[in-house]
Amino acid sequence: MKLYVMRHGEAEYNTKGLINSNPSIDNNLTDTGVEQAKQLAEQLRGIPIELIYTSEFPRTQQTTAIIKEVHDVPIKIHPLLSELGVDLDGGPVKEWSKQRRASADSWNFRLNNGETLAEGYRRAEKFIEHVKNENAEHIAVVTHGFVIIALQSIVEGYSVRELYEQGDPGMIVTHEEFITLEI
Repeated sequence: MKLYVMRHGEAEYNTKGLINSNPSIDNNLTDTGVEQAKQLAEQLRGIPIELIYTSEFPRTQQTTAIIKEVHDVPIKIHPLLSELGVDLDGGPVKEWSKQRRASADSWNFRLNNGETLAEGYRRAEKFIEHVKNENAEHIAVVTHGFVIIALQSIVEGYSVRELYEQGDPGMIVTHEEFITLEI
Protein backbone atom coordinates (compact mmCIF):
# COMPACT_ATOMS: atom_id res chain seq x y z
CA MET A 1 0.00 0.00 0.00
CA LYS A 2 1.22 3.48 -0.83
CA LEU A 3 0.21 6.63 0.98
CA TYR A 4 0.66 9.93 -0.86
CA VAL A 5 0.90 12.33 2.06
CA MET A 6 0.61 16.07 1.61
CA ARG A 7 0.13 19.24 3.57
CA HIS A 8 -2.90 21.42 2.93
CA GLY A 9 -2.50 24.52 0.80
CA GLU A 10 -1.52 27.80 2.43
CA ALA A 11 -4.23 29.06 4.77
CA GLU A 12 -4.96 32.51 6.18
CA TYR A 13 -3.34 31.77 9.56
CA ASN A 14 -0.18 30.46 7.83
CA THR A 15 0.40 33.89 6.30
CA LYS A 16 0.14 35.49 9.75
CA GLY A 17 2.23 32.94 11.66
CA LEU A 18 -0.75 32.01 13.84
CA ILE A 19 -1.87 28.71 15.33
CA ASN A 20 -5.15 27.07 14.34
CA SER A 21 -5.77 23.78 16.13
CA ASN A 22 -9.56 24.03 16.35
CA PRO A 23 -11.42 22.71 13.29
CA SER A 24 -14.47 24.88 14.00
CA ILE A 25 -12.49 28.06 13.24
CA ASP A 26 -12.75 29.22 9.65
CA ASN A 27 -9.16 29.29 8.50
CA ASN A 28 -9.55 28.98 4.76
CA LEU A 29 -7.11 28.60 1.91
CA THR A 30 -5.64 31.79 0.51
CA ASP A 31 -5.56 32.36 -3.26
CA THR A 32 -2.00 31.01 -3.12
CA GLY A 33 -3.28 27.98 -1.20
CA VAL A 34 -5.87 27.28 -3.88
CA GLU A 35 -3.13 27.39 -6.52
CA GLN A 36 -0.94 25.09 -4.43
CA ALA A 37 -3.82 22.61 -4.12
CA LYS A 38 -4.26 22.71 -7.89
CA GLN A 39 -0.54 21.96 -8.29
CA LEU A 40 -0.87 19.00 -5.94
CA ALA A 41 -3.86 17.70 -7.90
CA GLU A 42 -1.83 17.90 -11.12
CA GLN A 43 1.13 16.12 -9.54
CA LEU A 44 -1.21 13.32 -8.48
CA ARG A 45 -2.90 13.05 -11.89
CA GLY A 46 -0.95 9.99 -13.08
CA ILE A 47 -1.33 8.08 -9.81
CA PRO A 48 -4.29 5.69 -9.49
CA ILE A 49 -5.63 7.20 -6.25
CA GLU A 50 -8.51 5.10 -4.88
CA LEU A 51 -9.34 6.99 -1.70
CA ILE A 52 -8.52 10.32 -0.03
CA TYR A 53 -8.18 10.75 3.73
CA THR A 54 -8.29 14.25 5.18
CA SER A 55 -8.57 15.93 8.58
CA GLU A 56 -11.55 17.78 10.01
CA PHE A 57 -10.09 21.20 9.25
CA PRO A 58 -11.48 23.51 6.53
CA ARG A 59 -8.03 24.03 4.96
CA THR A 60 -7.47 20.29 4.46
CA GLN A 61 -11.00 19.72 3.20
CA GLN A 62 -10.68 22.61 0.73
CA THR A 63 -7.39 21.14 -0.53
CA THR A 64 -9.05 17.73 -0.78
CA ALA A 65 -11.99 19.13 -2.76
CA ILE A 66 -9.56 20.50 -5.36
CA ILE A 67 -7.76 17.15 -5.57
CA LYS A 68 -11.13 15.42 -5.96
CA GLU A 69 -11.67 17.38 -9.18
CA VAL A 70 -8.85 15.27 -10.69
CA HIS A 71 -9.46 12.07 -8.69
CA ASP A 72 -13.18 11.49 -8.25
CA VAL A 73 -12.81 8.98 -5.42
CA PRO A 74 -14.33 8.63 -1.94
CA ILE A 75 -13.18 11.00 0.80
CA LYS A 76 -12.87 10.00 4.44
CA ILE A 77 -12.55 12.66 7.11
CA HIS A 78 -10.60 11.32 10.06
CA PRO A 79 -9.81 13.04 13.39
CA LEU A 80 -6.51 11.15 13.77
CA LEU A 81 -5.17 13.40 10.98
CA SER A 82 -6.03 16.65 12.76
CA GLU A 83 -3.59 19.44 13.53
CA LEU A 84 -1.67 19.15 16.78
CA GLY A 85 -4.06 20.59 19.39
CA VAL A 86 -1.81 23.03 21.22
CA ASP A 87 -4.60 25.15 22.81
CA LEU A 88 -3.33 28.52 21.63
CA ASP A 89 -5.73 29.26 18.77
CA GLY A 90 -5.02 32.58 17.14
CA GLY A 91 -1.74 32.88 19.03
CA PRO A 92 1.68 33.05 17.40
CA VAL A 93 3.34 29.78 16.41
CA LYS A 94 6.65 31.22 17.62
CA GLU A 95 5.26 31.66 21.15
CA TRP A 96 4.25 28.00 21.44
CA SER A 97 7.59 26.87 19.98
CA LYS A 98 9.50 29.10 22.38
CA GLN A 99 7.62 27.80 25.43
CA ARG A 100 7.94 24.19 24.29
CA ARG A 101 11.70 24.48 23.71
CA ALA A 102 12.16 26.14 27.13
CA SER A 103 10.38 23.32 28.97
CA ALA A 104 12.32 20.56 30.72
CA ASP A 105 10.63 17.92 28.51
CA SER A 106 9.68 19.43 25.15
CA TRP A 107 8.26 16.12 23.84
CA ASN A 108 5.68 16.05 26.66
CA PHE A 109 5.20 19.83 26.96
CA ARG A 110 1.53 20.75 27.37
CA LEU A 111 0.28 24.32 27.01
CA ASN A 112 -2.95 24.84 28.96
CA ASN A 113 -5.19 21.90 27.99
CA GLY A 114 -3.43 21.26 24.70
CA GLU A 115 -1.98 18.16 23.18
CA THR A 116 1.66 17.17 23.58
CA LEU A 117 3.92 16.14 20.71
CA ALA A 118 3.93 12.64 22.19
CA GLU A 119 0.12 12.49 22.06
CA GLY A 120 0.08 13.76 18.47
CA TYR A 121 2.63 11.11 17.55
CA ARG A 122 0.46 8.37 19.08
CA ARG A 123 -2.46 9.62 16.96
CA ALA A 124 -0.31 9.20 13.86
CA GLU A 125 0.58 5.64 14.94
CA LYS A 126 -3.14 4.88 15.33
CA PHE A 127 -3.83 6.26 11.86
CA ILE A 128 -1.20 3.98 10.31
CA GLU A 129 -2.81 0.98 12.00
CA HIS A 130 -6.26 2.14 10.87
CA VAL A 131 -5.34 2.73 7.23
CA LYS A 132 -3.72 -0.71 6.93
CA ASN A 133 -7.28 -2.11 7.04
CA GLU A 134 -8.31 -0.26 3.87
CA ASN A 135 -8.89 -2.28 0.73
CA ALA A 136 -6.90 0.15 -1.45
CA GLU A 137 -3.33 0.27 -2.71
CA HIS A 138 -3.07 4.03 -3.47
CA ILE A 139 -4.37 6.44 -0.83
CA ALA A 140 -3.93 10.21 -0.73
CA VAL A 141 -3.67 11.77 2.73
CA VAL A 142 -4.20 15.53 3.18
CA THR A 143 -3.13 16.62 6.63
CA HIS A 144 -0.91 18.98 8.67
CA GLY A 145 2.82 19.54 9.16
CA PHE A 146 3.43 17.69 12.43
CA VAL A 147 1.24 14.76 11.38
CA ILE A 148 3.27 14.41 8.17
CA ILE A 149 6.54 14.42 10.12
CA ALA A 150 5.12 11.83 12.55
CA LEU A 151 3.77 9.56 9.78
CA GLN A 152 7.06 9.68 7.92
CA SER A 153 9.09 8.91 11.04
CA ILE A 154 6.85 5.93 11.89
CA VAL A 155 7.05 4.43 8.42
CA GLU A 156 10.74 5.19 7.81
CA GLY A 157 11.89 4.38 11.33
CA TYR A 158 13.58 7.56 12.52
CA SER A 159 12.97 9.39 15.78
CA VAL A 160 10.74 12.42 15.45
CA ARG A 161 11.23 12.98 19.18
CA GLU A 162 14.95 13.55 18.64
CA LEU A 163 14.20 16.02 15.84
CA TYR A 164 11.95 18.08 18.12
CA GLU A 165 14.29 17.87 21.09
CA GLN A 166 17.00 19.41 18.90
CA GLY A 167 14.70 22.30 17.93
CA ASP A 168 11.96 22.75 15.38
CA PRO A 169 12.53 20.55 12.33
CA GLY A 170 10.53 22.81 10.06
CA MET A 171 8.32 21.39 7.37
CA ILE A 172 9.53 18.22 5.69
CA VAL A 173 6.77 18.71 3.13
CA THR A 174 5.80 22.13 1.82
CA HIS A 175 2.36 23.16 0.59
CA GLU A 176 3.32 22.26 -3.01
CA GLU A 177 4.58 18.69 -2.76
CA PHE A 178 3.79 15.29 -1.38
CA ILE A 179 5.75 12.34 -0.04
CA THR A 180 5.15 8.68 -0.79
CA LEU A 181 5.13 6.28 2.14
CA GLU A 182 4.96 2.55 1.58
CA ILE A 183 3.34 0.53 4.35
